[in-house]
Amino acid sequence: MHRRTVLGGAVAAMAAPILAAVPDTHDRAGGQAAALRLTTSAYRRLDGTTPSRDLADAVDGHIRLIQTITRSAASDADRARLAAVGSEAASFAGWLAWDKGDHGSARSWYGGAVKAARTSGNSLLTAYQTGTLAQFEAHAGNGVQALNLARRARRVLGEQRPAVADAWLSCVEALGHAAAGDQRRADQTLTAPRAAAEALTADQDPPPWPWVFSFTPDNVAACRVTCGARLGLPGWCLIRTWRP
Repeated sequence: MHRRTVLGGAVAAMAAPILAAVPDTHDRAGGQAAALRLTTSAYRRLDGTTPSRDLADAVDGHIRLIQTITRSAASDADRARLAAVGSEAASFAGWLAWDKGDHGSARSWYGGAVKAARTSGNSLLTAYQTGTLAQFEAHAGNGVQALNLARRARRVLGEQRPAVADAWLSCVEALGHAAAGDQRRADQTLTAPRAAAEALTADQDPPPWPWVFSFTPDNVAACRVTCGARLGLPGWCLIRTWRP
């Protein structure tokens, strides 16, 4: 069964598309990066209505174009900028492979997204892509690996990590504990993101890129449902019954 069938909106809410603002720039490399990012965003918008198998070939070609342009970049700064664009595209390719049930390719694409993010030198993007890989591993049943990746993402962010990143990574860690069969730790880990999500809902400031999605208590409740399904706990799958 594919990602859309099994996971519904729970993961989609936690791994929302990266729709970064396009920089206002007139230099050649900046313009190329902006155009390539817009193309990635356009493909992401099609994801909700287009089968992944139909999108995958187009996205593969898009990534090859990004790689070709990156190889011809004139400076390290240009290559770093294009690496960030490549990271976003690779992450989306991983999402499509996951939906098709091709976990090997998904893992490879997500790993490539992390590597490209590191090349870009952007710690926020690196942490986001590392957390996304952790989320994939949790859903694949690899709890220990998911938790190790989530901790790595936190180390990349450091102590000054954005609140939305902290809440999101806590949910990823809860998924990891559930994948490892640890009900107590999964339950404990979900307490902090619920409180954080309530605070974020009241916050009027937009979340920082690449966490451009809103993170609400409903997202945490959806994560608990997913954890409950993994742990075989029907009570957790009824959102109204949860009282932390």
